[in-house]
Amino acid sequence: MAKVKYDLSKEFEISRYVKNYYPDLSCPAFSVYQSMRFMEAEKFGYCKPVCIGYRDIAKIARLAIGTVKKAIIELQANRLLKVEIGKPGTKSKSKATKLTRIPIEQLKDHTLEGDTIHVQFARALKAKGVFLDGQRCLPEWTVKATNRIYTSKPNIQGIKKSEKTERLSTGATAGSVLISCDYKAAEPTAIKALLKFDSKIDLYAEVMKVTRWDKSTAKTETNKLAYCRNTFYNFDNWPDEARKNQILKSYVQLLSEYKEKLAADAKTKRFVKTLGGSVIDFPTRIRPHAGQTFNWKIQGTIADLIASAGFELIQDKSVSSMVYLHDELIILFSPCEKTEKQLSDYVQRVMQRAAQKLNLPLSTSVKATSI
Repeated sequence: MAKVKYDLSKEFEISRYVKNYYPDLSCPAFSVYQSMRFMEAEKFGYCKPVCIGYRDIAKIARLAIGTVKKAIIELQANRLLKVEIGKPGTKSKSKATKLTRIPIEQLKDHTLEGDTIHVQFARALKAKGVFLDGQRCLPEWTVKATNRIYTSKPNIQGIKKSEKTERLSTGATAGSVLISCDYKAAEPTAIKALLKFDSKIDLYAEVMKVTRWDKSTAKTETNKLAYCRNTFYNFDNWPDEARKNQILKSYVQLLSEYKEKLAADAKTKRFVKTLGGSVIDFPTRIRPHAGQTFNWKIQGTIADLIASAGFELIQDKSVSSMVYLHDELIILFSPCEKTEKQLSDYVQRVMQRAAQKLNLPLSTSVKATSI
């Protein structure tokens, strides 16, 4: 069979993508993947099925033949290859192993079956690293129960708010820009969307007006209504003027009814679904009350938003490092042709687009620091 015309530019793009976003691959698995270019170019074509025996794979990848099958299975588990395992040492094409690389378009499409967007984003965060105190570090990023992603070794998310800008920009290349962008009132907006409550009503402002509470207290007490065991019982302890307010009474009624219905449905299914369609399974031997179930749905929805926007942004070549917080992304852009204003607008557009996909009328606030 004659050699086929091979798309080297596509091959270079996919190899670089796997190198950057799958840093946990074992050396044998990575060697097999990198060697696919030679197998494809010889006879088959870019991302076309390659029929080949273990011995030939071992020779091309420069591996011991005993490590080949395990490496291939690892690539299959990471959804980088479609695999039909053949018989070791065979010379028959019908019994040879068939390997097909997943095209880069599918690797980037988090809607396909495979790792969730949260897992992919966590992997990308780890590969990208964080510029901290003048040095690049590679913290661990772990997806937890509600699909929120937490960092450790070191705990980047634990940096004091007053120190974030300085510590995440010190020593960066001159001309870099640090962008901090977060969703405004993410939780109450998601809650109002679920309840089909008037999105134009500012609940925190309404609570502050009738209770005379400061913003921090109003926010805490309003969120407590959503996440407590019994919404009506909690609301009965509010000031008289608040309990007589028609807007708040209507909100509490809708909230209580929704929570009870969600809890009853989730009790049999043992999971809840976010507005983004992600599934959050109940922990083993846990019997959550209505407020906990509702909390998981809301927190999971916000995690969907941030993961979707963050995963899109982190693939931009000008992004030097990124930090994920609850409803905020902090991004360090390397010097590029875009101005501070253009970068700010770009980040806001991506985050607002993620919210629009879930029909959430969220706005964002942004802060930019030129270095």
